Amino acid sequence: KCESIATRHYYRAFAEIFDQNLWPWKGRVERQAHDPVNALLNLGYDFLEREVRIAVLGSCLRPSVGFFHTNNDGIRNNLVLDLMELFRAPVADRFVLQLLDRGTLSPENFVDDEKTGCRLTEEAFSVWQTAYEEYMAKSELKDCDGKTPRELIRTEVREFAEGLLKAQRTP
Repeated sequence: KCESIATRHYYRAFAEIFDQNLWPWKGRVERQAHDPVNALLNLGYDFLEREVRIAVLGSCLRPSVGFFHTNNDGIRNNLVLDLMELFRAPVADRFVLQLLDRGTLSPENFVDDEKTGCRLTEEAFSVWQTAYEEYMAKSELKDCDGKTPRELIRTEVREFAEGLLKAQRTP
């Protein structure tokens, strides 16, 4: 319940960060987006999930064994989803807000229909991918010891894995 309240307040603040006339925002929608900001957040979180999954697998952790996200089918990447939460704001949200602030994309770069929701055009997706890769590999995060977002994710997940191993060895 606390997480849900905090999330509502967090996303409510988004309306104060970017131009509402250019980027109308009614709040966070996790599934099918019907506005560009939610479409960008969804895409950012999809790519963040991939980054965290790579870090989890690279640290020899089992992605299906989670602490907060759980299910019984054993297929879902519960640990990936758990660890993703650490990086939403400093990595994915920051990237999306930079795109909006810098004018990298415009509302004309999106299409919206009832069946598939709001999404980037093919050409705009290519622009997004290029900007994403540059951000993940080159942008040094000021509040993260000068690490790139990709380095931050991999370092934190590796340290988490090392902590689990140390705890397992300690009687």
